[in-house]
Amino acid sequence: MSMVKKATKVGKLSSIYVLGSMIPQFMGIIVLPIFTRYMTEEQYGIAGLSTTYIGFLGILIQMGLWSGLKSRYFNVAEDQRATLIRTVQMGQILVGIVISTAMSVAGSIWISSLLPNLPLSDTFKLLLWLLIVWGSFL
Repeated sequence: MSMVKKATKVGKLSSIYVLGSMIPQFMGIIVLPIFTRYMTEEQYGIAGLSTTYIGFLGILIQMGLWSGLKSRYFNVAEDQRATLIRTVQMGQILVGIVISTAMSVAGSIWISSLLPNLPLSDTFKLLLWLLIVWGSFL
Protein backbone atom coordinates (compact mmCIF):
# COMPACT_ATOMS: atom_id res chain seq x y z
CA MET A 1 0.00 0.00 0.00
CA SER A 2 1.42 3.35 -0.98
CA MET A 3 2.08 6.11 1.52
CA VAL A 4 -0.68 8.31 0.04
CA LYS A 5 -3.28 5.55 0.46
CA LYS A 6 -2.15 4.96 4.05
CA ALA A 7 -2.39 8.67 4.82
CA THR A 8 -5.85 8.83 3.24
CA LYS A 9 -7.00 5.83 5.27
CA VAL A 10 -5.65 7.35 8.51
CA GLY A 11 -7.36 10.65 7.67
CA LYS A 12 -10.71 8.95 7.10
CA LEU A 13 -10.49 6.91 10.28
CA SER A 14 -9.39 9.95 12.30
CA SER A 15 -12.32 11.97 11.01
CA ILE A 16 -14.69 9.29 12.30
CA TYR A 17 -13.22 9.62 15.79
CA VAL A 18 -13.35 13.42 15.64
CA LEU A 19 -17.00 13.39 14.57
CA GLY A 20 -17.82 10.83 17.24
CA SER A 21 -16.41 13.07 19.95
CA MET A 22 -18.00 16.25 18.58
CA ILE A 23 -21.56 15.00 18.12
CA PRO A 24 -22.40 14.86 21.87
CA GLN A 25 -21.07 18.41 22.29
CA PHE A 26 -23.25 19.67 19.43
CA MET A 27 -26.25 17.85 20.90
CA GLY A 28 -25.65 19.72 24.16
CA ILE A 29 -25.82 23.02 22.28
CA ILE A 30 -28.95 21.94 20.41
CA VAL A 31 -30.89 20.91 23.54
CA LEU A 32 -29.77 23.93 25.58
CA PRO A 33 -32.80 26.07 24.54
CA ILE A 34 -35.10 23.20 25.51
CA PHE A 35 -33.51 22.93 28.94
CA THR A 36 -33.59 26.67 29.58
CA ARG A 37 -37.25 26.89 28.58
CA TYR A 38 -38.57 24.08 30.75
CA MET A 39 -36.21 24.11 33.74
CA THR A 40 -36.03 26.61 36.56
CA GLU A 41 -32.70 28.15 37.51
CA GLU A 42 -32.42 25.82 40.49
CA GLN A 43 -33.09 22.73 38.38
CA TYR A 44 -30.60 23.87 35.76
CA GLY A 45 -28.01 24.41 38.51
CA ILE A 46 -28.64 20.91 39.85
CA ALA A 47 -28.21 19.45 36.36
CA GLY A 48 -24.97 21.38 35.89
CA LEU A 49 -23.63 20.26 39.25
CA SER A 50 -24.58 16.67 38.45
CA THR A 51 -22.81 16.82 35.10
CA THR A 52 -19.67 18.14 36.76
CA TYR A 53 -19.70 15.38 39.37
CA ILE A 54 -20.35 12.70 36.74
CA GLY A 55 -17.43 13.92 34.63
CA PHE A 56 -15.06 13.89 37.59
CA LEU A 57 -16.22 10.51 38.90
CA GLY A 58 -16.06 8.98 35.42
CA ILE A 59 -12.38 9.88 35.23
CA LEU A 60 -11.78 8.55 38.72
CA ILE A 61 -13.53 5.26 38.06
CA GLN A 62 -11.83 4.62 34.70
CA MET A 63 -8.39 5.16 36.27
CA GLY A 64 -6.75 5.33 32.83
CA LEU A 65 -7.17 1.60 32.28
CA TRP A 66 -8.28 2.01 28.66
CA SER A 67 -5.37 4.33 27.89
CA GLY A 68 -3.05 1.75 29.35
CA LEU A 69 -4.70 -0.94 27.26
CA LYS A 70 -4.16 1.08 24.09
CA SER A 71 -0.47 1.55 24.80
CA ARG A 72 0.08 -2.06 25.89
CA TYR A 73 -2.09 -3.88 23.35
CA PHE A 74 0.46 -4.17 20.54
CA ASN A 75 3.32 -5.00 22.92
CA VAL A 76 1.58 -8.22 23.94
CA ALA A 77 1.69 -11.40 21.88
CA GLU A 78 -1.35 -11.78 19.65
CA ASP A 79 -2.62 -14.89 21.45
CA GLN A 80 -2.59 -12.99 24.80
CA ARG A 81 -4.49 -9.91 23.62
CA ALA A 82 -7.92 -11.31 24.46
CA THR A 83 -6.74 -12.05 27.99
CA LEU A 84 -5.40 -8.50 28.31
CA ILE A 85 -8.73 -7.01 27.20
CA ARG A 86 -10.72 -9.22 29.59
CA THR A 87 -8.38 -8.32 32.45
CA VAL A 88 -8.78 -4.59 31.82
CA GLN A 89 -12.56 -4.93 31.53
CA MET A 90 -12.87 -6.95 34.72
CA GLY A 91 -10.49 -4.60 36.52
CA GLN A 92 -12.53 -1.58 35.51
CA ILE A 93 -15.79 -3.23 36.50
CA LEU A 94 -14.48 -4.28 39.91
CA VAL A 95 -12.81 -0.94 40.63
CA GLY A 96 -15.96 0.86 39.48
CA ILE A 97 -18.17 -1.21 41.76
CA VAL A 98 -15.87 -0.70 44.75
CA ILE A 99 -15.54 3.06 44.22
CA SER A 100 -19.24 3.52 43.47
CA THR A 101 -20.27 1.52 46.53
CA ALA A 102 -17.86 3.44 48.77
CA MET A 103 -19.09 6.76 47.39
CA SER A 104 -22.72 5.69 47.83
CA VAL A 105 -22.10 4.88 51.49
CA ALA A 106 -20.15 8.12 51.97
CA GLY A 107 -22.97 10.01 50.28
CA SER A 108 -25.56 8.55 52.61
CA ILE A 109 -23.49 9.76 55.58
CA TRP A 110 -22.43 13.20 54.32
CA ILE A 111 -25.23 14.07 51.89
CA SER A 112 -25.90 17.52 53.35
CA SER A 113 -22.30 18.64 52.85
CA LEU A 114 -21.85 16.95 49.45
CA LEU A 115 -24.82 18.70 47.85
CA PRO A 116 -25.37 21.81 49.99
CA ASN A 117 -28.05 24.44 49.49
CA LEU A 118 -30.16 22.39 47.12
CA PRO A 119 -33.90 23.01 47.34
CA LEU A 120 -34.49 19.28 47.93
CA SER A 121 -35.10 17.08 50.93
CA ASP A 122 -32.25 14.83 52.14
CA THR A 123 -34.00 11.83 50.59
CA PHE A 124 -34.01 13.42 47.13
CA LYS A 125 -30.44 14.64 47.63
CA LEU A 126 -29.40 11.07 48.37
CA LEU A 127 -31.29 9.80 45.32
CA LEU A 128 -29.59 12.44 43.17
CA TRP A 129 -26.20 11.48 44.63
CA LEU A 130 -26.80 7.80 43.87
CA LEU A 131 -27.80 8.65 40.30
CA ILE A 132 -24.64 10.72 39.91
CA VAL A 133 -22.34 8.05 41.33
CA TRP A 134 -23.81 5.08 39.50
CA GLY A 135 -24.36 7.13 36.33
CA SER A 136 -20.64 7.84 36.19
CA PHE A 137 -19.96 4.11 36.54
CA LEU A 138 -22.01 3.32 33.46
